[in-house]
Amino acid sequence: MKKVLFVVDERMTGGVNLLLEDILKKITDQKIDLMILHNHGTCFESIQNVNILYGDSWFETIDISLKKLMKEKKWKQTLKKIYVSFLMKTKLIIPILKKKRKKMNLPKYDVEICFKSGFCSIFTAVSNSEIKISWVHEDYQNNDPTKKYHSLFKQIFEQMEVIIGVSDKVVESLRTIYPDIKKTMIIENYIDDQKVKNGVEILDKPAPLEFVTVGRLHPVKGYERLLQAISQLNQEQLWNNVHFTFVGDGEEREKLESLVKQYELEKSVSFVGMQKNPFPYIARSDLFILSSYSEGYGNVLIESMILKVPVLSTNVTSISKIITKKNYGFCVENSLEGIYEGLKKILKDPECLLQKKKNLEQFHYDGEKIIKKIRNVMEGIF
Repeated sequence: MKKVLFVVDERMTGGVNLLLEDILKKITDQKIDLMILHNHGTCFESIQNVNILYGDSWFETIDISLKKLMKEKKWKQTLKKIYVSFLMKTKLIIPILKKKRKKMNLPKYDVEICFKSGFCSIFTAVSNSEIKISWVHEDYQNNDPTKKYHSLFKQIFEQMEVIIGVSDKVVESLRTIYPDIKKTMIIENYIDDQKVKNGVEILDKPAPLEFVTVGRLHPVKGYERLLQAISQLNQEQLWNNVHFTFVGDGEEREKLESLVKQYELEKSVSFVGMQKNPFPYIARSDLFILSSYSEGYGNVLIESMILKVPVLSTNVTSISKIITKKNYGFCVENSLEGIYEGLKKILKDPECLLQKKKNLEQFHYDGEKIIKKIRNVMEGIF
């Protein structure tokens, strides 16, 4: 059995960390270490079978944007962030991280997996681990976390035995930026379908039609244009019997709440913040909406379909093929107009949601197949 290290930058509650948490809870018979470079957040607290390691204060700014630090007037951390950016730009980060790892006295791992793109990839690339793997969740063409440091990451990706993408679209977009990447493979995101089903509780519906979205309140999620579409439908008297719930929190919340007031949607749009268990909000809904400009995989679409809730998604993820092929929902153009037209079609014929819901009775998610692929990777089998 191989000695394995997973690497993440922080432990804030979000899609990638929750995905890894579910994977680690599922694989309980293997020796696994988890390196969290910046001990920031609450994820991974309930994992019993994993040895958790932490980086020191040197890593405290790697997961926080310079813009956020400056806005909060954290000047010491701002200078540290600028310094780290300088090290990455000049590639001096490589010898420094080698020294950091040596100081941490980390053992030599058989397999080391950086589970997040960006800084974690550098940390893994400079290791003496036998097999180094990078796990990519982003659509690099639309959301490239390495865009300021392409020369550095070209060198970093060359150190990887294999790069795993969560969808064919993710791999294709990565290759457009880094065409010299050697071996890639696709492992779709694992979802604990039993956890999804067990998480359902009865919540009252605020209106005859309830729509929902779950995610970080971040510009990439396209929530501003979603509210624009809702405002337009409201002006056309098509939104009268609908309520919409935002589940999640993030940097855009204040801006989005301001837009809700500006569009006079306070009675039909609610924010409930980050929920450890979002599934009751999905289960009570008639439609799940994903309005993103870019997505790597879109776990929450699968979670919605597990709960037999139809979905409307912009055409940004490989799951859109499942949606359209099996008629489980609506895949719309990745634009304000696409979202508006998709919602308008539904509101003019809400009975169509019942047919989508009926089709979802045939939906089956096979998580064990994905866990088998992950086990193989942890054994160095590609």
